[in-house]
Amino acid sequence: FLNGNVKQVSFYNNANLDGMNVIYHENGEVKVSGKYLNNYQEGTWSWLNSNGQLEKVETYKKGLLNGNWKQFYENGQIKFQGKYLDNKRIGQWVWYDLDGNDIHSEIY
Repeated sequence: FLNGNVKQVSFYNNANLDGMNVIYHENGEVKVSGKYLNNYQEGTWSWLNSNGQLEKVETYKKGLLNGNWKQFYENGQIKFQGKYLDNKRIGQWVWYDLDGNDIHSEIY
């Protein structure tokens, strides 16, 4: 960034993204963190706002959404959650209000 803060830290192995990958907000707070394996997103990836609060958590396998997925309100409560299999929503997805009460659900 122009203010001197680091914008991104990535690791490579033989020209492939491989290892931790961290992207930062301009203020220096982490924006996105996760791992690559042979150029594919792998495992848990976390997205945070510029105040360091968790916005969403995604799980990847070979670059595809696979596993748990959650998005959060600014107060930290879960906004909605569900699971993916090969980039497609599966099973029950649940939406919540700001107080954490279940307000809607869908089956995929």
